[in-house]
Amino acid sequence: SLLRSLFLFLSFSLSDVGMMQLSSITQRQRTSDHVGRGARKRARVRATRTAGVSVTAGAPSVGFRPCIDIHDGRVKQIVGSTLSDAAGGSAPQKLETNFDSNLGGAHYAAMYRESDLPGGHVIMLGANAASKEQALSALRAYPGGLQLGGGVTTANAREYLDAGASHVIVTSYVFRDGMLDATRLDALVKEVGKDRVVLDLSCRKKPDGKYYVVTDRWQKFSTLAVDEQTLTALATSCDEFLVHGVDVEGKKLGIDDDLV
Repeated sequence: SLLRSLFLFLSFSLSDVGMMQLSSITQRQRTSDHVGRGARKRARVRATRTAGVSVTAGAPSVGFRPCIDIHDGRVKQIVGSTLSDAAGGSAPQKLETNFDSNLGGAHYAAMYRESDLPGGHVIMLGANAASKEQALSALRAYPGGLQLGGGVTTANAREYLDAGASHVIVTSYVFRDGMLDATRLDALVKEVGKDRVVLDLSCRKKPDGKYYVVTDRWQKFSTLAVDEQTLTALATSCDEFLVHGVDVEGKKLGIDDDLV
């Protein structure tokens, strides 16, 4: 199906895992190995689920993808609607979190690696040096096993892939003035390749009952509806879609059934 997986994002704690330094050559090899391994594992899971089963075209499958959200250099789970920027001198909405971990991104990345959970996401919620270093440490801990999102552009996408990301996740960069910027999307695909791009189509519902992509920390509605037409058109420009139901993100309400 076009929407390959409904991603359920969970964070949990296990025992610490010893880390080791990797030479750049070894890291690149391990990144390549993990990218291939992750792709093969996802293919096996899809084949197992659909073996002997009649699957309706377009029906989503269900998979587990861990996530490491990083804000101000710390691993957190944020109630999505409370993450905002101050604008025009107004005070930002009070940030709400479900947890703020004392453990770094590398800890969780190593845990996911040991648990053989490829394809997870490292998301930088805000651009600062501390958050970037946390994200890079997670990529180094699980080379090829994690996707990287948050402030990705054509200028820095290659840096994150070289650091160990299997894919880069992009939203705001390919939207301008509320509309999809096909030129920027094409440039990113040309820079890193379609197979290394994940399009984040996280969305919120409008009064017309449709879901529209939201950008800039989920603060701004775009004109792009998340529907079959959109998924079909964009499938040629990415390897996967990432879709958060922003209205329920971080609220412990389960999935957004209407969106699914």
